[in-house]
Amino acid sequence: MLPNSPTESGISVEETRGGFQAGKALLRRLRTKYPKTPAMLLTAYPNTEMQKWCREMSYGYYIKPIERMAFLDAIREQTGHDITVNLPSCFIVHGHDQESVDALRNFIVNKLQFPNPILLKDAKTAGKTIIESLESYGNQIDIVFVLLTPDDKFCSPDDSEEIKNHARQNVIFELGLFYGYLGRLSGRVILLHKGLIDIPSDISGIVYIDITDGIEATEERIRTELSFWLK
Repeated sequence: MLPNSPTESGISVEETRGGFQAGKALLRRLRTKYPKTPAMLLTAYPNTEMQKWCREMSYGYYIKPIERMAFLDAIREQTGHDITVNLPSCFIVHGHDQESVDALRNFIVNKLQFPNPILLKDAKTAGKTIIESLESYGNQIDIVFVLLTPDDKFCSPDDSEEIKNHARQNVIFELGLFYGYLGRLSGRVILLHKGLIDIPSDISGIVYIDITDGIEATEERIRTELSFWLK
């Protein structure tokens, strides 16, 4: 499905079947010029003809979507070379619930086998302000875990005199900041909430995981959200 301009690529419209499947035509060209070079075909449109051809040429043929680790295994199989995979760097946004922070950090290190996560209070700021430090991490962190815990109490005069709980304002601010850097749909910002807590209406509908019964009680759900990084 690569875009094809016959005058630039030298691949005719007829060879690419009306301009489509230019990637497959390119693979055939590469095979002619570099017969010993390993190749993999990754497609969202299964084609028995191409699958047969790839098998005859000892090329890999894979259907999208393919999990990250499975894709890396396929590269190892095709090239015969091992690939070093860097484990993701993690950041924990949190409030006053130290028990939840410790449980999450233990889960990340001992269960997920990821490097020790970064907490802003433990990080070296190198003279930077808090917002500058957060901006710096936004450019280098792979995964952000946001702990929404009932740390502060509030009462809305417009609703009732009922006292409610919500996460600290710095947690909500940092949540929005990392969404801005990493993207809401990237799967790199994991929201975890605990107990009876008022959730900001702006994030209604966003997936967040209830850890009221403990981090390990929701282990499979968290692993599902992190499937890109796990085998």
